[in-house]
Parts: sequence; structure tokens; C-alpha cells
Amino acid sequence: FNGSLIIDGEPDANGRLDGDNLLELYEVEFEFQTIDFAGVDLRNYGYNAARGDWTGAVGFSDVGINYTLAIESFGLEVQYGEILAFVLERFVFPAIIDPGPGEPPVDSLEDFVGWLIDCESIANGIGNATFAGIVQSVCDGATAGLGALLRDQLTNLSGDTSSFFQLQTPADQACPLFDTDTPFDNEIDRIGEEADQCIWQGTVRFDQNNPTGDDLNGTFYAR
Repeated sequence: FNGSLIIDGEPDANGRLDGDNLLELYEVEFEFQTIDFAGVDLRNYGYNAARGDWTGAVGFSDVGINYTLAIESFGLEVQYGEILAFVLERFVFPAIIDPGPGEPPVDSLEDFVGWLIDCESIANGIGNATFAGIVQSVCDGATAGLGALLRDQLTNLSGDTSSFFQLQTPADQACPLFDTDTPFDNEIDRIGEEADQCIWQGTVRFDQNNPTGDDLNGTFYAR
């Protein structure tokens, strides 16, 4: 995932960052068999992947501009309904549904409901043309409503993972901050380095009886 690490404001006199800081994940990179997507931005399809509010502190170091960022443990709210809707619309529906010659692809939840309930065929099966037109109009309205309802129900699914999935920077490995301007202007231009990325220390607890959970670590940098 790619996304944005948002710092709400300047640290206080003690270096604390206790404002409305946010990690938002919305861009997906993955390879699966013949599918290769490098940087698919879910926001272009009206979706997000995950987000979490965090707190932390700025400290001192001999790396970068002598400052570091430490992020304290926080949980992510995973928008799994939105991720599922994205996968269905981008991959599943186009792969398994043949709309027929000359017909547009089925690549949305609304299109799927319209394909599943063929209002035109239902109307064509009615002998009376006037009545058939009424039936198709009612049917079209009903399928549009069902499509919207399905989208609402699906995209409203989310999970607050703070109880079983947490992220933080390791206590002994805060992330160096860099001012890449020449001369320095004392503004942060980069957090970590692409070639030497900061550490996400992740913990996943699949079992409520497991008090510590299992490690799921990763790396990140921001620019």
C-alpha cells in the first residue's frame, strides 16, 4: 500500500505530536499471476483501503537533520468493504461476466444488478406494449435502487483493527527526518530514505487468547 502520513501541526515544547495525525492508505501495488498493478489509486474509484490516527514525538539524532520521528502504537481501521467492492468491479465482474456482443462491460455493482435482473427481457415477455413499458420502467428503477443499496451496504463495512493489528516505529529505531534543500531551510522534505527505509513494527493478534500477537513488520518512507 501507498498513502499519506499526515502530521497535524508543529510539535509542542516537549517534541510531542498529539494532534489529529493520520495515516491513510489508498494506493495498491500487487502482482498476482498475470495481473500486475503498480500504484492503483483506490480514490480514483471512490474508495479507500485503511486509515488510522496516531501520536508520536520528534527526537534528536545524528542522522538527517538531527531529528527523528517516533510513532507510537496505533490501530488501523480497514475499509474491507471498499477493498472488496474495488476487487469485484475491477477484476471479478469483468473476468466472469460476458455482457454479450456490443454491450458495455459489467464493471460496477450497479451494472452487476442490472445484468443479474434483465429488465428488458422481462418486459419483452409481456404481450401488451404499454404494460411492458411500465414494467420495464419500474424494473429499471428497482434495479438501480438495489444497486445503490448493495453499494451502501458493502462500502459501509469496515473494521477497527486496533484490538488485533497495531503499527508503530520501534522504540530504538525512530525514523530520521531530512531537509534536502540547499541551503537548508529547516523544513522537512523527506521522512526516511527509499534505499534505507524506516521500520513499521506491526503486531497481529488472530486469537483473543494470544496476549502479544505475532510480528508483521514492514518498511516505509515519505516524501
